[in-house]
Amino acid sequence: MTARILFLSLVIGTTFSSAYGQRLEPDRWINHEKFGQSVSVSGETALIGLGYEAFPGSPPGVVYCYEHDGVRWIETQTLTAPDGANVDNFSVVDHDGKVAVVGARLHHESGISCGRDNPATTNCGAAYFYRFDDGQWQLEQKVTVDGSIRLGDSVSISGDVAIIGDSRAAHIFRHDGSRWSLEQSLTNQSGTGRSLFGRWVSIRNDVAMVSDERMHHPTLGADTGQVLVYRYEGGQWVETQRLEAHDSREDHHFGRGGIAQDDGVAIIGQVSDFYGFGAAYVFREVGG
Repeated sequence: MTARILFLSLVIGTTFSSAYGQRLEPDRWINHEKFGQSVSVSGETALIGLGYEAFPGSPPGVVYCYEHDGVRWIETQTLTAPDGANVDNFSVVDHDGKVAVVGARLHHESGISCGRDNPATTNCGAAYFYRFDDGQWQLEQKVTVDGSIRLGDSVSISGDVAIIGDSRAAHIFRHDGSRWSLEQSLTNQSGTGRSLFGRWVSIRNDVAMVSDERMHHPTLGADTGQVLVYRYEGGQWVETQRLEAHDSREDHHFGRGGIAQDDGVAIIGQVSDFYGFGAAYVFREVGG
């Protein structure tokens, strides 16, 4: 039987204990900082991205690393790109406790094309892999993709496989024991010229999810949004399903705000431009 992902319910809320509540923030603030722009936690390790508004001269961005010592969260390290430049927005992060990937979506990369909408060598984007070794996060590799547009808009990692989104595609990288290599680039073949396929991504084991928040519905109208599901089968990533909100309507942007998945359960955000509300939808995998 083919596994399918079915809608469960609308998430209203949940309760966490505040016994260990703690406010985390950098030592000093600068105008236009966005501390918390991206966050990722695994076990007792948390990584928090700090990005900036894309103003001329804005710093390149940084990721703060925290460890929980049993009592409180302690800042242990900051990550920066060795070739970082102003306005890079090095801040979009995910990690699994052993390997982290950080996107710098506005990074200037000379020598490669930046896609059909931006042929100049600006804003191609880049992503950086770090591996936790000998008590510290150490840079392992930088990756770029020829033809990308803002690579690093979104990132997700699961063991030896990672997915990195840009403004038109999602790129899957795999670690072969020595380095990260591009395995496959995913695109939405039915997307429109306004597509934002790749803006939000998630990967867990052999399941990848990519949103296109501007996906046009044939009867409901523009920007209803979809999330495309891919599975690793026969040595390649194959689209197997498209997820939509059960109450979808025009300009709802299903898939905007993020995708999280684990153990056959996925939660997908929806942030509307015009209706003044947001929602999150939970899906569960059935069959197999």
